[in-house]
Amino acid sequence: MAQLIDRFKKRKMDDAKELREVKSKCVNTVVMLKESYRQLAMYKFHAQYWWHCHTTENSEKDAEVYYLNHLNSQLKAQAAEEKIGELNAYFHSEITKYEKLIGQSFNVDREKNLINSIIFKKAKEYDSTIKYDDLRNKHAEADEKELRDSYYENLKYYNQVIDKM
Repeated sequence: MAQLIDRFKKRKMDDAKELREVKSKCVNTVVMLKESYRQLAMYKFHAQYWWHCHTTENSEKDAEVYYLNHLNSQLKAQAAEEKIGELNAYFHSEITKYEKLIGQSFNVDREKNLINSIIFKKAKEYDSTIKYDDLRNKHAEADEKELRDSYYENLKYYNQVIDKM
């Protein structure tokens, strides 16, 4: 009987440790998501920035360089979106692991649906009448920050799940 009680206590302690580890992995995933959202905002903004430079440039040589920068930024934005998708899938797997450990669902279906329905806002497009200096000095920083902040809003759903753990 003493062995049975000892095994039960050990199992309970192991489960508690596993639950803490799962929650810790979820918190770590949110940190990585924040960095990926930052990168996504930067690359999406840069893609539009370089596109504007490409379409308003008079020098054919410079326009080609700007176009290549635009394409490079688009590729990096796609890679950031893929990374976010991988992190999202990992987060969901940790939620499933948590539910299995506690032996029941912990009422996060709403948050999971919101996470799965996230659509990334597009970067602003700039009219060709905006001069390069105005874009660089008056719009760039604020527009990139606005896009980044809109992506950071998505993190609240992940944090709501963590708060329920």
